[in-house]
Amino acid sequence: SNTMPKNELSQSVRGTVFASSSSPTSRKHLFSSIPSVPPAANKLLWYTLLHGKCTIFNSTSRQLEFEMAAESAVSFTNAPFKHVLSPNVVDIVPPNISNWLRGQAIAIALHPEDADPLYYIGSVISTANGVSTLTGERLGSQGETIVGQEVGCVADVVKGIRGRSAVAVGECTYDGNGHVDIAVEGARTITGLGSILESRDLSTFQGLNAATYGDVGGYDVFSIDSASSSHVSGTTYFSTRIGTWGGGGNALVEKCSLFVDTPTDDQTELSHVGESVRVVLTNHNLAGEQGKTWDYTPDARFGSNWIQIPLMSQLGKSTSELVVPAFCTKGDDACDEDFGLYTCGAGLPSCPADRPSDPEGVCTALKSTVSAPGGTPSELCVGHSVSLYEEVYSTIIQAERYLDISSLELADGIFLAAIRNAITFLDGKDQTIDIRFLTGLPDFTALHQDRHLQRFMTNVTRDIREPTRLRPTRLRITIGQWFHAALRPDVTAPEDLASWNHAKIIAVDGRLTLEGGHNWASNAYLKSSPILDASLVVEGDVAKHAHRFLDQQWHYICTSGWGLLGYSGRYFVSFPDSRADDCAPVPLMPPGVTGDFTQTKDEAALVAATFSVGHLGPIGGTRWFSATGTSDAAITAMFDSAKGSIKLALQDLGPAFAPAGWYMTYGSCSRYAGPSFEALLCR
Repeated sequence: SNTMPKNELSQSVRGTVFASSSSPTSRKHLFSSIPSVPPAANKLLWYTLLHGKCTIFNSTSRQLEFEMAAESAVSFTNAPFKHVLSPNVVDIVPPNISNWLRGQAIAIALHPEDADPLYYIGSVISTANGVSTLTGERLGSQGETIVGQEVGCVADVVKGIRGRSAVAVGECTYDGNGHVDIAVEGARTITGLGSILESRDLSTFQGLNAATYGDVGGYDVFSIDSASSSHVSGTTYFSTRIGTWGGGGNALVEKCSLFVDTPTDDQTELSHVGESVRVVLTNHNLAGEQGKTWDYTPDARFGSNWIQIPLMSQLGKSTSELVVPAFCTKGDDACDEDFGLYTCGAGLPSCPADRPSDPEGVCTALKSTVSAPGGTPSELCVGHSVSLYEEVYSTIIQAERYLDISSLELADGIFLAAIRNAITFLDGKDQTIDIRFLTGLPDFTALHQDRHLQRFMTNVTRDIREPTRLRPTRLRITIGQWFHAALRPDVTAPEDLASWNHAKIIAVDGRLTLEGGHNWASNAYLKSSPILDASLVVEGDVAKHAHRFLDQQWHYICTSGWGLLGYSGRYFVSFPDSRADDCAPVPLMPPGVTGDFTQTKDEAALVAATFSVGHLGPIGGTRWFSATGTSDAAITAMFDSAKGSIKLALQDLGPAFAPAGWYMTYGSCSRYAGPSFEALLCR
């Protein structure tokens, strides 16, 4: 072969290698090398890089409809194996390429003439008449201008990955001595389920295999010697270009696409439970919901405080041991009126008890009393479950650009005081921050829901400095609510009569989330008969999943109006007043914006593959307990996968509004048609 010296073959090539001549469409195999001990088939993961022409039928920020005619391809394996298949598209790709792409995670680079390239990352969710639909994320802008055009394209196809792979574009320098150096632009990490991860640091891929396709028209497969967010370099072991090794040091510089395999520690399969969920979520009914009501990340991070159940320490103890603070009101001595708690500390009396027989309150310096960066916490007499509102406060103040806050009902009491101080703290950062408050249950006593929301807006922004021309506020806040009631003669099931937001979520900059079961109601959670509930603190891409789930609800709020049948409507109020007619930004985080994990990353955190699932009820086009409901489907898949036990912590079994004897009313499991209920009890 004139593309690799024979004396380098045994050193640089391992596995079965078929190299072609410099023409990417050549069918001639020039040499092959067979390993003495072939790897087990289940140890190999294949990665395919395709080049050809793409006809574009539709291009938006989240979706691409295209038909690809492949002209050449190369497939290579994961490290440490170095198997490469010839760039012969007939050998690698079946004639019906659209069907082959369906269900695959891909990254595709589009190269229009006289225009900057466009890049899409996601998964192909459907195909029809040769046209593939990719749902995911567009990197770059002006995608609509290429609709109807045939453009050059390069597609990277991942198959069988449970972990993460990397894709990028950039400028490749091939030095003529078997080395490649890439100045990286627009690096992204992608999973085999098509989920786009936020990390752009490629250093974790050092030592792995990668492939490039250059504008001149050649493939190179190489081992990565060094990598970062801006640079990748390596040693080539397969090439279709003349001069890769025998170029006499004459460098070739060209634009190129890069595709990297997955780290060994990411190649482990999901558990049998996770695999059951994956199969259900990626079927034809729910695959299109990815990025809306479900998503996946292989490396969500769970720190030492990841599970929030403050009352766990009280289990097994008498209620007489529960520390309930004495609450105060305006006019009482030593009273913090916002929190409704007594102040304490040097020179002040000890903390009073709620009742004479109760334990005394505990004097504690509360972070949530601080309303400006650098402020000093006040000492207040607190009771049980302090961590609930302290964690809400601590999560909110970490926002730098994007903040989502979602709740069943608007916060009150101590929770309201903590959230108000957190919002005031953010104002003190003097940074542009978009904030969306989403609430569920309306105020049934209010004739005008927007006035109900405006009262909360006035309360939560009370301490923000008065905006001036020289110092305008840089916070942009929207509070919204939707309520759906279907008053139709054909609707008789109680669970279909009404719907509202029930998600309790705080999502920060696509990198940190606090979510779970806790409502922000002081009477229910902080007094003498507290509800036992659980919430989670998780870092990583799950926060981006939360933003996108809430995007769906905000889209409904910002585009829907009153229904002719029933009490179905949307309400929102905005701050500052100049935004009175502006709804919240949708999406909150524009495509391509990434979360910065450096601020909160816990090096000791547990890392786990994680599915995020939710349910949009009737605004998502499904019944509450529909078989196509994403979270119901995932829960049912978990039940179906069980081998030895199922353990549950639930509020109830059955619809919350059902009258007595509801099961007898429905008569059978099939008539109730609730998949989660059926999976639990009927099967």
